[in-house]
Amino acid sequence: MKKIFVAATLLALAGCNSEDSSSYNYNSSSNSYSSCRIIKSEAADASDRTKDLQQCWSAFGNGYSSKSMALSWCEREVTDYMRANYLFNDHNVTYQVSTSSCP
Repeated sequence: MKKIFVAATLLALAGCNSEDSSSYNYNSSSNSYSSCRIIKSEAADASDRTKDLQQCWSAFGNGYSSKSMALSWCEREVTDYMRANYLFNDHNVTYQVSTSSCP
């Protein structure tokens, strides 16, 4: 049940992203969604927050032409990261997709 709550929370937080997808040209790979990044962490421990905020994943190939596909991919990346790094997934993170690459 807790995993469902965490997944639902992550998905809800992704929906709060204020980026307007209508400004993108989906026919051009240079404007595709090519990265996923954690932008906010509510971890109690400062080192966990720092680690979370350093996470960025690059999409394969030319990325995703639709924001919904990119958010689905990003949610999977974030969920896998949280499961691999936290035994008791006791904090929330906020993530977003972007047309820019990871550093």
